Amino acid sequence: MDRSEQPRGLVPDHLPISKCPLAEVDDKVGEAHYFLERMMVEYHNPAPFRWNLNAFLQALRSMSFFLQKQLKKHHGFQGQG
Repeated sequence: MDRSEQPRGLVPDHLPISKCPLAEVDDKVGEAHYFLERMMVEYHNPAPFRWNLNAFLQALRSMSFFLQKQLKKHHGFQGQG
């Protein structure tokens, strides 16, 4: 993965990019970060703010599903269901 694929502001230029063992979760973190930034931009515009808030919350929620899916492979992990 090169820097052009990284969400702006998540990986400082001086740090190396490595393959994340939880790539799907890492992607959702970037997605949530994107919608959080959009919420800050749209703070005084109720409808776009609400749309970005909903997308932000959905990204956070799906992050927990991806974590459970990935961590089931690790011995000793006890997720829901």
